[in-house]
Amino acid sequence: MSTRVKRPALRANTIGSRLRREMETRGISCAELAKRSGVKTSFLYDILRGKSSHPSGIKLAQVSAVLEIDLATLAGRPAGNHRRAAAGSEP
Repeated sequence: MSTRVKRPALRANTIGSRLRREMETRGISCAELAKRSGVKTSFLYDILRGKSSHPSGIKLAQVSAVLEIDLATLAGRPAGNHRRAAAGSEP
């Protein structure tokens, strides 16, 4: 008898859940997205499984370009809020 480990369900507002939703909307598999964006499938699987909490911005940009969505949307940031203010600068 094998024992399966239950994985926690992805919360609705995680990068993994947003990525999964965008992939499902477009009907694209992990393998196809990886191939078209030039990233490894393991990179995508780690995000989908919640194993990668701070994935590479460059790779995410490649993925978001293939999905035709804004990087900020995929990363869960409000549009127009891409940069942090420099230390000591005026808001």
